[in-house]
Amino acid sequence: MSIAHAFNQLGTGRHTLDVLVDERAPGDWDEIIARFDDVSYDQTAAFSDRRWGEGRLSRLMLVQDDEFVAGACVAVVTQPGFAKGLAYLRGGPFWRRRGQPPDPRLYHAAIEAIKAEYGDRRGHHLVVTPRFHPDYSLLEARMLCGEGFRSLRRSPDPSRYFVNLKLDCKRQMDSLDRSWRRNLRKSLAHDLDITLGDSEADMQCFIGLNQSLKRRKRFNDQGHALLLPELARTLPPLLRPQIALAYHRGQPVVGAALLLAGDTAQYLFGGSDDEMLKLNAGYALQWWLVERLSALGYRWYDLGGESLSEGLRQFKRGLVGREGRIVEANIGLEYSGSATGRMVAEMIFGARAAKRLYTKLLSA
Repeated sequence: MSIAHAFNQLGTGRHTLDVLVDERAPGDWDEIIARFDDVSYDQTAAFSDRRWGEGRLSRLMLVQDDEFVAGACVAVVTQPGFAKGLAYLRGGPFWRRRGQPPDPRLYHAAIEAIKAEYGDRRGHHLVVTPRFHPDYSLLEARMLCGEGFRSLRRSPDPSRYFVNLKLDCKRQMDSLDRSWRRNLRKSLAHDLDITLGDSEADMQCFIGLNQSLKRRKRFNDQGHALLLPELARTLPPLLRPQIALAYHRGQPVVGAALLLAGDTAQYLFGGSDDEMLKLNAGYALQWWLVERLSALGYRWYDLGGESLSEGLRQFKRGLVGREGRIVEANIGLEYSGSATGRMVAEMIFGARAAKRLYTKLLSA
């Protein structure tokens, strides 16, 4: 299969884009996508194979002049008795190659190929949730709409919080919300020791803090933080999760797991023990990370969403401050390849909504 429409301005046959579907082993796939600035864990084989289970994933890659230039890992979910169902693309497609200027035509070509393969040819209902980014989310949404995708449902957690890491220390401090700045000063008085690493000991220490947080907050999640040691062993070095830990008198009190990719540092999971609360240790940890990530040259620090928590919303909004960005986005943009695919997808969405409600009632 060849995609020509998005690149018809290049004018030579050598620029033909070839589409490869399910032709790369998982390990090879992760080595390839580590070369992209907009990679996310949802697009890696190491994470998505464990999240979705065997046999549910399909991987599509665009190749130009023997170079991999864009791609997507798509989860395909059906129901018994149906060959058509939901094709879900989360955190992609990826198209911004490291060291190359971003070419939006690559994104357009990737969407054309994904729509043709999973919507038109296979007849699935296709849902695309791009990776949030202050500079690219709106552009990608516009191109999706231009390809016939539509917003059919709203996200219960549509806001993503980004700290601007291009500010100097004084300007960053001035950008903070006043109450956030006050709590930061209190936390800095406790003289916490903070580290950033990726050792097995760091992973296990963080998992303990994450479990403590979930018990205290009565969170019911999918346990993805437990995958961190396995991800560290199987992913290429550029994609290894990084662990920030804050210690008080030698004891870990708060931590964060991050993915550092391209121009963005992404907050993945958090963890803390009860001691953290009276120390305000979360403020010191996040401020230390902002300074460290800025020094390492990252453009944005993606804090994630707010999970319908007013306290979390205030904390993240205060850290983002006046000069950061809050990106609003739908849960996904959708395209129906067939009436059957759409019907099965709605069955799946309904079942998941019921499960979320049941889980919420259990934790209430």
